Amino acid sequence: MLKIGLDFHGVCDTYGALIAPLSRYLVEQGHQVHIITGQKQEEIVNLVRALGIEFTHFFSITDYHERINSLGKSKTPIRYDDRGRPWMDETIWNQTKAEYCAQNDITIHIDDSEKYGRYFTTPYIYIGKKNENTDC
Repeated sequence: MLKIGLDFHGVCDTYGALIAPLSRYLVEQGHQVHIITGQKQEEIVNLVRALGIEFTHFFSITDYHERINSLGKSKTPIRYDDRGRPWMDETIWNQTKAEYCAQNDITIHIDDSEKYGRYFTTPYIYIGKKNENTDC
């Protein structure tokens, strides 16, 4: 069984037309599709569904740290800006995706941010955008 991790911002929301049929096929074939994002699940899950992306698991960095903070297992400071976006220590944020993938035996994770890759032991695909100022 494959376990595919997909970042939302920059991957699902950018390439939804490509990811939606792939995700449906994977789920139909009994594989797992994990949406792995920083935003709270309640803020993103309907956007994922609106794109037609099928998933079997959803992981929110913010929800996870709020939960372990409430259980007294951590004291990760989380602040919210005036637009309601969560912010925490960048290293903690970046490591959390990698830790989730390792703990859940994710086969491969797809993300649009290179900075997460240094923390991953799970195979990691970086999807970058073409630099419009170059020929490559």
